This record gives sequence, C-alpha cells and structure tokens, in this order.
Amino acid sequence: MSEIPDSKYFLPYQAAEIMDEARLVLWEKSIRIGATFAMAFRAVRRRIDGKGNYLHTSVNETIAKEFAAQCKQFCRIFDVVGASDVQEFGVWNAQENRRETALRIDFTKQENWIQIFSSNPDALRGVGGDVGIDELTSHKQPDAMLAAAGGRAMWGHSVRIWTSHKGVDSCFNRMIQEERAKGAESRWRIRTTTLLDALDDGLLDKINEVRGTSFSREDFIADTRAMVGSDAAYEEECLCKPQRSGESPIKWGYIDAAKTQYPLERKHLEGDESFSVEKWAANMVLVLRAADRVAIGYDVARTGHLSAVALNARFGNKWKLMGLITMHKRKFGLQRDVIAGLMTALPGAVAGGDSTGLGMQVCEELTDLFGPARFVGVNFGQLKPEIGTTMVRVFEDMRQELPAAREHEDIGFDLAGIKSEPLPSGRTRFYESPNPVEKLSHCDMAWAIGLSLLVGEDESGEQHVWTWADVNA
Repeated sequence: MSEIPDSKYFLPYQAAEIMDEARLVLWEKSIRIGATFAMAFRAVRRRIDGKGNYLHTSVNETIAKEFAAQCKQFCRIFDVVGASDVQEFGVWNAQENRRETALRIDFTKQENWIQIFSSNPDALRGVGGDVGIDELTSHKQPDAMLAAAGGRAMWGHSVRIWTSHKGVDSCFNRMIQEERAKGAESRWRIRTTTLLDALDDGLLDKINEVRGTSFSREDFIADTRAMVGSDAAYEEECLCKPQRSGESPIKWGYIDAAKTQYPLERKHLEGDESFSVEKWAANMVLVLRAADRVAIGYDVARTGHLSAVALNARFGNKWKLMGLITMHKRKFGLQRDVIAGLMTALPGAVAGGDSTGLGMQVCEELTDLFGPARFVGVNFGQLKPEIGTTMVRVFEDMRQELPAAREHEDIGFDLAGIKSEPLPSGRTRFYESPNPVEKLSHCDMAWAIGLSLLVGEDESGEQHVWTWADVNA
C-alpha cells in the first residue's frame, strides 16, 4: 500500500503522518483532530506491507477496544486478505494489580500482528514490535511508559508518541524541549498540529460533511473554547502551548485504594430525554435508609461540559458513591427536576449545588422548594478551595469508596484531573484539567462528589447541615 492515503478518509496532516517513515516520532497535537484514527490506519497499512509486529497502548481498556475496532474497520474497508477478527487475551497489569483484557489482530499472510493494551508498561517489555503510545500525558504512569517504549527503541523498533499537552512539567513536554534543544543532533522527529493547522487542512469541511452541519470557522473555534473551559485550557489542548501546571492532590494511589466491588447506579441524560428519577432511585432507597447520612452534590453546566449529580452515602465513617447522573445539553428546568425528584425520594438527604453563574436560578428554586436546611446553593468560586481540601482530606483518610468496575474508570480520571497549586496568600488554588476517558467532562463528576462531601461531611460527629451563613462565612 505505497500509494498516498485516500483523501476521502484522511486530511493532509493525517496522510503526512501515515506516510512518514521516521523511526522515532513525537507528535504534539490538538485534541479532536483524528490523530488516533490516522494511526490505526498506519498500523494496518504497515502490517500489510510486511513491516513486522505492532504494540499499541491506550489510556484505558475502553479506548484500547476503540482502537482495535478502528483497525478492524480498515481491514474491512481495504479488504485485507488474512486479517483475523479482533481476538481477546488476558494480561497481568502490575501497575493496577489486576488482570486485564488485551486485543490482537493477526495478519496471517504477512505473518505479523497488532497487539493492543490498556495503560500497561509491562506489556511492552519482552515482546518485539513497533510501538505506538496514544495520549501519553493522560496515562497514569507516563514516565514508566516512556521507559518501556525506550526498550523497544533500543532493539531497533520504531516508536511513535502522539498526545495533547498536559502541563509544562509533563514528561512529554520535557522530552520535546530536550530534543528541540539538540537541534539537528536529535534522533526524534517532532511534528506539531494545532487545531488551527487542522482547520487550515480542511478539518471543519470534513466535520460538516460527515455530520451534516454548517459550522463556520469562527463558531467552531468559539464552541471549542467553551467546551474546554478556559483560554488557558484552549491554548494547551488545542494550540499545543503547555501551561504551568500544579499537582494532582487526589493521587492515583488514593483513588485506586478507594475502589471496591459494589454496584453503582448510573445514568446519562442527553438533551431533554424523559427520565423518572424516582424509578431510577427506587433500588437504592432501602439501602440508603441504613446510611448514617446521605448527601447530594450538583455541578451545573448546560452546553459544553457535563452537569453531574453525585449521590454519596455515609455508613459509619466511610462515604460510598451510590449514584451518579450526568447530563449534557439538558434544560435547567429538567435538571432541577432531577435534583428535586432525588430529594423527594430521599427525604433524609441534604444537597448542595453550584450557584455560580448558570446555576444560580436552579439553586435558588431548589432552596425555595426544600429550604436552606436541606438544599444550599454554594458560591463555587469562593468555596472551591474548601471543596477541594475537603475532598483531598477524605481520600487521604481513605473514607471515600468508589466502584471498582472498569466501566466507571472515568470517575477516577475526573478526580485525578483536579490540580492544585499554592498561592502567595497561603491558600490553595484548585482547577480542572480534561478527562481523557470522558471527553465532555472537565472534572464535573469530581466536583459533584466534592459538593456532596462539602454538605455531608461531619467532623464533630454530629450531623451538620450547611446553611447560607456557613457558605458566606
């Protein structure tokens, strides 16, 4: 398949990367430009051309399966003779201390294969083949992943890393800066594709064609800025300008330690679809009657991000996330009805919602309905440090439980996405980074959990309900 990739499927910047024969490549790129789609085709194309085996690693198992499906789709589109179906096999992930599903496509005619793993550095060791690392900066242990890939490079295999930025201190940005400083002596080829570059190459025309939309360039950029949440996030995620980053105060060690095997009631509402929250909550009511305290947190959004409702219950001194509702592009009145329905079904619950900006009217209406002793609108901007500090304390004390099932891994990535940095005043600033698993969330689920802990936490041993006086203190 030496010919240039079909422009029906690939834009010029994608085709350039597919055709690039450099052995070592660092691709800093904007989010949402189809880089992984192009890399799936490249993986298939090189196997057809008999260029050995390929090892691919994704952020988690769900994204790994999506990559495998894309590879198989290209096998069908180009009628690849001898390409097997996607096969599953088990591998041990020492970083996660669990057995995981890996995937494989055999190319019997060429006697080679593609193997696809979730974020598992050990899976790259001891097996020969070219390596591709998708979204390195979002992996739990990016330095370990780089070290494992380096071992493959030492044996002469190619290594490709493509990712958006996540902070000036990330191992990816450090590596890029070091290699750029070497100039012509660097062994790595560095490619940069910003969102503006992709738009210049026809990305928006392709989106409008595929989705039947008619976005203008200006509207598309404005919507993207709104989606990522801030100008700084837009510059980092879309323009490849890494920002000064803080620490992740809720460490992966705390998040993984919080995971236990239990069922989480979960629902996603897209737009204004009908939903009976009372029926949804019915399975939990009997269990929650045994709880010492039930607290609901409501993080508000309308368009770009998610609205999230976290239902947290305390049994003894431990909180357990019992329910999670996410909403996207849902009218505020219908969002209010979800909270009201939950509080009606659970008359002992207290709740807090983000009353800043968009959420002000919804929170005022809920306070009027249930009184300030049960629902309080929280000035999120002013109380963000207190919400963040409360969350960190609860996780450090191992007093929050999360579901261990892999379909809920996006919750952990949301919590790990919260960043913090000290201020000259001595206070701590908390802010958000994108969720690599749930693209619509910029820590929206995490802040909903934080709001539930803010109104539900009780350090004195007495049940305490947040009031307006507490919030404005």
